Amino acid sequence: MTRKFRIGVFFSLSSNFPQAEPNLSAGFRAGIGACAGTDIDVMFYDTQGSVKRLGMAISRAYLVDRLDMAVVNTAYAGLEALCNALALYRKPLFVVSSGADIVRKEELNPYVFRSSSNYWQCAFEAGRMAGKTMGGRVMLLSSMFDCCFDSHAAFIAGASETGAEALTRICDAPDYIFHAEPLLEAIKREKPDGLAIYACGSIAAQILDTIASDEFAASIPALHGPMLHEEPLASRLGEALSGGKSVFSSSGTLLNNDTEECREFRHRWAAQATSVPDCFALLGYETGLFIRKALEKCDGTKVGADSLRAALEGLEISSPRGRIIMDGEYHIGCGPVYLRELEFANGSLGEKCQMLGVSAKDGDARYQKIFSGHVNRWLTDYFQ
Repeated sequence: MTRKFRIGVFFSLSSNFPQAEPNLSAGFRAGIGACAGTDIDVMFYDTQGSVKRLGMAISRAYLVDRLDMAVVNTAYAGLEALCNALALYRKPLFVVSSGADIVRKEELNPYVFRSSSNYWQCAFEAGRMAGKTMGGRVMLLSSMFDCCFDSHAAFIAGASETGAEALTRICDAPDYIFHAEPLLEAIKREKPDGLAIYACGSIAAQILDTIASDEFAASIPALHGPMLHEEPLASRLGEALSGGKSVFSSSGTLLNNDTEECREFRHRWAAQATSVPDCFALLGYETGLFIRKALEKCDGTKVGADSLRAALEGLEISSPRGRIIMDGEYHIGCGPVYLRELEFANGSLGEKCQMLGVSAKDGDARYQKIFSGHVNRWLTDYFQ
């Protein structure tokens, strides 16, 4: 007998990454596919507004549309408010995010799972790399928005582990307006051995433009944040990005490899979209894979919150970026971390990459200790 399983997808638009929502959605459809023994009904909802309004939309869908699971893209900082709104329903919630925040043990929820780009783990590895290759003093250039996440602390922790000193410079403090001259003055005053540019969107482009305009600043080795490939940067800076290095869990190069996983991804993606797939497409695809594989694992049983939770815990999927395992305790996917270098050829940006290793787990006691003291999570209030 075919079982019915209804999934509600609540993906909201992002002003920083306008390509994220359509690519996440298409990637999810590609990953979820068909499941033997289960009739999967996927419903997409328009979800603009705060976490509270999002919680209300999901609760109505749980009651009226009889959803079995909700899938949402939201920052971990706003997850507590969302879980509070859904506490009565005891239904699985699958969160899709960059993973810029670490999961605290005291914040675990048995029915919440995360599909992540492992952003904070990549930032930690980038800090380690900067400390090892650039020297003893690295200046972390960031923005008011980007510094609120645990990934900011992760870079500092990674650099510190090598014995390096991480200096920080928030380039749009205190008024959320980018200030070029004070940035250059700080670089010339501190004379760091290396720069780490961890910002996204237009402010990242402003930082890179400012550094390129100054001979001294431009001569300092630089490492970039994971979102170096994003469209606002690529369209504005173009060939100037060539040679830029960053540490991330994904790479466009990986999607072109001649492996079974990549061929299947390209085939499924082509059935859903005509755009060039990116890290958001892959993240959506992996989310769909996790849920489909879990449903297949539940074959022969009634699929409920507890059986699906048991199926997801420790589940392994094969993705174009490698083997991804859903951690049984912290409920977050862990996968490889790569060093990427951008290349400009034939009028467009490409990249080459090499694997650095497997990402750290959120439950690692060393990292829990590091992040327990990082309380700059003002987005919790912002998302209300």
